[in-house]
Formats: sequence, C-alpha cells, structure tokens
Amino acid sequence: MCDDRERRIEEAKRTFAETVILKVSQLRRYVGRGRNPALTGAFTEELVRGFIQEWIGQWQLLTGALHDGPDVESPEAPFQIDGIIFSPRRGPATIKEGNFVVVHPAFCPGVIEIKTSLNRTMQDFEDRLKGIHARHFNDRSAPCVMGVVITDRDPEKRSQLRDLDGNEFPIYERQRGAWCPIFTLFKETGAGYEEFHPAIDQMVKHVFGLREPPGTGYW
Repeated sequence: MCDDRERRIEEAKRTFAETVILKVSQLRRYVGRGRNPALTGAFTEELVRGFIQEWIGQWQLLTGALHDGPDVESPEAPFQIDGIIFSPRRGPATIKEGNFVVVHPAFCPGVIEIKTSLNRTMQDFEDRLKGIHARHFNDRSAPCVMGVVITDRDPEKRSQLRDLDGNEFPIYERQRGAWCPIFTLFKETGAGYEEFHPAIDQMVKHVFGLREPPGTGYW
C-alpha cells in the first residue's frame, strides 16, 4: 500500500509540473511575457486551483468566509478567503451561491490560499495565514492552513524565513507544525517556468494528506 501511495504522489507531482510549464508556454504564444500580468496570473491560478480541486477528491475548494456562529461577536472584520476547503459530508454550508460559501470551520478540513506571486513579504503572507488559523482552526495544528505562491524569481531564497532564535528554515516544510506552510512552486525566468522541486513535493504530499481523516498518518 505504501509503495502504491508513493507511486501516485510521484505521478501527481510530475503531471502537475509538466502541465503547468507546458500550458503557460502555450498561453505566452498569445499573451507575451509581461504584456498582461493580470491575465497570465488569472490563468495560472485557475490552472493550479484545478489540480488542487482534483487532489482533494470529493471536497470543494471555494471562496468566501468562515464564521463561528450567528451570535458570535467579533471586533475584527471577517477574512475574505479564496481557498476554503469545504466538506459537505461534514455538514451544510450556511450560505452557498456557486463557488461562494459562508460556512462554519467545523465543516472544513482547512484552507489553501493561492497567489500568483507575492507583492509583499513572505512573513506578511504567513502572518495572514496564522491569523486565519488562530481565529478559526486553533483546535488543530497550523499546517491545516496553507499558502501556495505559483511563481517567484528566486523561490529558494524567498522561501527562507527566520524563527525567533534567528535560525533559518524553509517555510514549505510542513512537518514542523508550528506554522502555516507556504509553497512557492516555480522559478520564473525569461524562457518560462522552472519547477522548484522541494516546494512542489511538499505541497502535493500535504494536499493529498488533507484527504485523510485526522490521525491516520497518511504522509
């Protein structure tokens, strides 16, 4: 069984990386590099989102907001979240219109926020993810809330953060459990995208792991 799982994860990683690189190359035949970054970003986000939706199986990847009940007062504005994982088997959505949902976090295995690239620091993005975790998932380990950054000019360097003791660590290492992992998937070059293997490996394993009930130790 373990060998079968490993084969499936390796096939998923290979198919994902090859498909994204190929389809971005195809798009750039009609939308040149830098000609319309917003259009290219929308395309790549939809492409990556489609893969993740397939990997999480029967669960749904939606946009919207989480709530803790109609009578729970909060001085803070709700988070607008573009990657709520909703499990209809766990319970009903409070509001659902198309791909927009307002739902209690008890019915959600986690959150996957997808960004084309970052126009802020990696620490800022992780702080946002930690805020979502603290407000809605504080009864679970931090990696149930994760971030995906599709491209960066130097994903290896960009992925290094320092902890409170000054030690550097890769933010995509999901096993650490004390923070929300962020996976920067591709290096953007003049010729196109180059896969950043360590982050893709960790992302695919992490997303596949979300399919399993807590405590099964899938990965």
